[in-house]
Amino acid sequence: MDEAILNSTSFMPLEQIVCSAIWFDVDEQHEHQPINRERGLTICGLRHHNCFYTASLIGKHLRNKEPEQGFVTNEHRFVSREEAALIAFQAGQVGERKEKLYSEDLWKGTRPTLRMRS
Repeated sequence: MDEAILNSTSFMPLEQIVCSAIWFDVDEQHEHQPINRERGLTICGLRHHNCFYTASLIGKHLRNKEPEQGFVTNEHRFVSREEAALIAFQAGQVGERKEKLYSEDLWKGTRPTLRMRS
């Protein structure tokens, strides 16, 4: 394959939303968390209600904490609903620019809308 084609940015995927997530601001560090969160606990799921259900099973130390709702990207970053809305629009995962992204915006039927840049 031509070197110029291999180095072309057209083969680099855009940052995309991968799943719903909630982040708890707890004074603990955990492994395998998004790269932009040095502490706390991020729980991922297909939809936000899946995240909250998982959190309810984890234990009482999360019950008095109000989580931030957002998303995790393919770049392994936790992003707010507002930043996720822009990422999803730029990646072609949603058809219109929204102020905030909700997990149902990504789902059509039973499959999430994940696309690679062509």
